[in-house]
Amino acid sequence: MCAKRAKEIAIVPVLLLTAVHAKKDIPDVLNRAKKIYPNVEFTYGRPLGIQKRLVDVLVEHIEKERETPNDMHLLLVGRGSSDEEAVEDTKRIARLLEQRVNVHVHVCFLAAVHPHFEKKLQAIISGGAHHIVILPYLLFTGLLMKDIKDTVHEFQSKKQKVTVCDYLGGHRNVPHALRDRVLELI
Repeated sequence: MCAKRAKEIAIVPVLLLTAVHAKKDIPDVLNRAKKIYPNVEFTYGRPLGIQKRLVDVLVEHIEKERETPNDMHLLLVGRGSSDEEAVEDTKRIARLLEQRVNVHVHVCFLAAVHPHFEKKLQAIISGGAHHIVILPYLLFTGLLMKDIKDTVHEFQSKKQKVTVCDYLGGHRNVPHALRDRVLELI
């Protein structure tokens, strides 16, 4: 783009939350690009972050699984990060979700921070939950979704119904959430 004399370039990170990639890795690359192309104005947007559209996706997943509210345990599974802001954002999403569905939402993570998914799932199962709905707060499928499903398969007993909902990326709301971030820049 710069070789064709672009004067402005807007960059929107296609990331769910603001963590190391959004705060350090991408800005480092942009700073190098600014030195190489000093006549180009680079603007940097925000990750998808906390948006009603994305919480709506989780609500839809829950409503598909809802039997009786008293019997459902919700487990929001984040990627996990050493960045405290990303961890706190995941907890904020859980609180927003609780307000929408009137069911307590447990929060856990796949890496870097506690509580860890495997231990949290074990605790909920050991507590006698009959219906557990796992809400992966992940943008794409892949190894992380496989790990979630493998862990569920390992711990699930015949006494419980454990449902793993879809990741977010395939839902129609995600492109709209991304468009909102693009429109903030242009």
